[in-house]
Amino acid sequence: MLPKASRFTREEFDLLLKGGRSRNYPLFSMRSATGFVGRKVAVVVSKKEAPLASSRNNARRRVYAAIRPSVALLPLHTGVAFFLRRESLKATPGALREAITEAFQALSR
Repeated sequence: MLPKASRFTREEFDLLLKGGRSRNYPLFSMRSATGFVGRKVAVVVSKKEAPLASSRNNARRRVYAAIRPSVALLPLHTGVAFFLRRESLKATPGALREAITEAFQALSR
């Protein structure tokens, strides 16, 4: 889990969904927007991708663990939501970390 300052409020998440820019990667879709206080990150796993709540929670924890070391690459005042795909549930931690780092670097360009 990330610190509370790095998580979205409900209102901020709604703003991200309405006005954010979407990017697609093999393991996830990512929606990003600017104008937030600090860096904000969310991970979403749908019931369609992982029917069991324990599977969704496990996937979410794995992605948060992969995000933690590279969150500094995310530009300041940026919010990002990751929508996981089924492939990410079976991906290795190294592959997740690499994909997330690539996504964060693409945002900073």
